[in-house]
Amino acid sequence: MWGKEQFMNMAEPDAKLMQSMLRIDALLQRVEQLPDPAVRANVTDILHGLLDLHGQALARMLEVFGRRGDQAQPIFDALEADHLISGVLLVHGLHPRSIEQRVQRALQQIQPYLAAHNGGVELLEVTGEQVVRLRLEGDCRACPGSRATLDNLIKEAIYLAAPDVAAIEVEGAAPDTEAAAASTPSKGQTGRECPRVASPFPHSSFKAEQRS
Repeated sequence: MWGKEQFMNMAEPDAKLMQSMLRIDALLQRVEQLPDPAVRANVTDILHGLLDLHGQALARMLEVFGRRGDQAQPIFDALEADHLISGVLLVHGLHPRSIEQRVQRALQQIQPYLAAHNGGVELLEVTGEQVVRLRLEGDCRACPGSRATLDNLIKEAIYLAAPDVAAIEVEGAAPDTEAAAASTPSKGQTGRECPRVASPFPHSSFKAEQRS
């Protein structure tokens, strides 16, 4: 079933789409509560049929794009960049990139930002259970406030690119306390003062800690 968790990262122009999906989710819950099991089964069959039809149409659309060879890559990149389209493709098992590729791409996109704050992150593995294992790097591993913020920003970027990730395990992650995140900047491993870290996702309502 569709859930609001998949759509919390949408930008403001997509707010109406998010509201539509939440409405669909509410209607599906009402269907599940129908007292007549026969009616409930028929409605469920109709919904499954519609989803299957849409999935087949999307699969054919991707096949048509794929026939354009190298010219199709910008199209696939644009589809992946749209989080609504990307999420729908994931539902139908049609996303052109594997979960590991999407996680790696997300980390590459935020590496320059992390480096600017004396930090970094290494992807250790993506398990068969879709658990992402990471290792934090850099001076600010020793700074509770900056480390906690970087930890959440990394998770936010990953869940934005790969909402199908089951969990994220971070070696060197900060203690999960608000006090650490709000603490005064401290000295890192090199003795330099670690700066406060501002989010690169100012318009996002997503809270990474809710998923971990």
